[in-house]
Amino acid sequence: GRGDRVAIVLPNGPEMATAFVAVAAAASTAPLNPAYRADELDFYLTDIGAKAILVAEDESGPTVAVAERLGIAVLRLIALRDAPAGSFGIEGEPIGPPAAPELAEDGDIALLLHTSGTTSRPKLVPLSHANLAASAAHIGATLGLRSGDRCLNIMPLFHIHG
Repeated sequence: GRGDRVAIVLPNGPEMATAFVAVAAAASTAPLNPAYRADELDFYLTDIGAKAILVAEDESGPTVAVAERLGIAVLRLIALRDAPAGSFGIEGEPIGPPAAPELAEDGDIALLLHTSGTTSRPKLVPLSHANLAASAAHIGATLGLRSGDRCLNIMPLFHIHG
């Protein structure tokens, strides 16, 4: 729900894009690099204060073990193969009692990223829905994009430009 923080550790693809938007609609999302080592995951998940983490159903790296050690609920994304791209289900234990859905508002934190950490430890950077909308509008205006245009993004989806 609003104010909760959910980490996403998924490879690039339509499921990652859909999961990001779905989580951000009602909580703060923190996309993380699937190639992070256990010590990096420990730092980022702790710094974020994640309540849950969304991983691929076949996640075999250190992500699940680190999340479980930190007491973070693990949710597995199950891609639906015979459905439109980006369709998925989620498996995992309930995090708490069911609550009425409450959608995010402009000032709510949509995205949690970290600085690169070139001069010290990476710092958490929260971006609101209003921040993201303004950034998208600026990029669209700068590139002269119109409603019929399509844009191919090759950046990792856990990156600020993703």
